Amino acid sequence: MKYSNTLLANDKFSSFYSCSSVFSLPGQSSVKKTDKKYEKAIRAALTEACDIALDEVPGFKWLTHKASYSRFPDSLSVVCIFDTKSELASALLTQQDGFLRSVIREKLSAVGITLKDMARQVSFDTEEACTLEHGGRWQERLR
Repeated sequence: MKYSNTLLANDKFSSFYSCSSVFSLPGQSSVKKTDKKYEKAIRAALTEACDIALDEVPGFKWLTHKASYSRFPDSLSVVCIFDTKSELASALLTQQDGFLRSVIREKLSAVGITLKDMARQVSFDTEEACTLEHGGRWQERLR
């Protein structure tokens, strides 16, 4: 599993996970030691969740997260990316969204991170929608 992370303005960290690609957002800044500790734990947990999702959920491609550590963990947001709108619709129809949320919850909980509102903090998107609406520019889409 490859990943890249960069710091965004206003102490927001974002990482993109993919089996075949590394995505990153422009710009680096200093990060507090505790923020780095959280980020490392989140990356490890979400990498495990991503690996499970790739094996278990048809159409799932990768995931990313962002957080404002001054409001952590309430600000933590995870986005699960599917290839097409059709594949996402099929996953929702077969309740794979619940499966993904439970895997993410379990993996984050294992590193001591609890999300209070899984429905708000874990969302879904598609490569197809990003291409159509943002010309494939995920950095812009995920702001």
